[in-house]
Amino acid sequence: MIVKEKYKIFLNWFLVFLWLGVIYYFSNQPSLKSELKPVWDLIFRKLAHLSEFFVLTYLLYKAYSAQHLKAAPSLFLSLIGAIICAGYDEWHQSFTFGRSASLVDVFIDSAGALIFCILQFFHSKLNPNNLKGNHENQHN
Repeated sequence: MIVKEKYKIFLNWFLVFLWLGVIYYFSNQPSLKSELKPVWDLIFRKLAHLSEFFVLTYLLYKAYSAQHLKAAPSLFLSLIGAIICAGYDEWHQSFTFGRSASLVDVFIDSAGALIFCILQFFHSKLNPNNLKGNHENQHN
């Protein structure tokens, strides 16, 4: 049982770092503009920002939950971690040819993280078993 739990913790954190690698890869591209009209290109790129950090926050939440943290601390740490990563992502982009850092993008990334946290909070409220902590339900 302990080996299974350690494997689950490892796998969850591996997915977090894999996703961070995906974010880093896209941040390292000189240009991500598409052939769409400029307004649609902008909309889809900002939705991509929001989605990337929604997923990152979900993965962080799963990783913290696998370590038997209760829902509230897991959500808080996931949100803070995602916001820090959003700031780092934009800072990294400032060194990438053809890219620039944008505080607006940090806010959009953070909004994706916050949306996940709000949805997870309400999901926990609707499912009373989740209020005790996530690890009890995840092992079944």
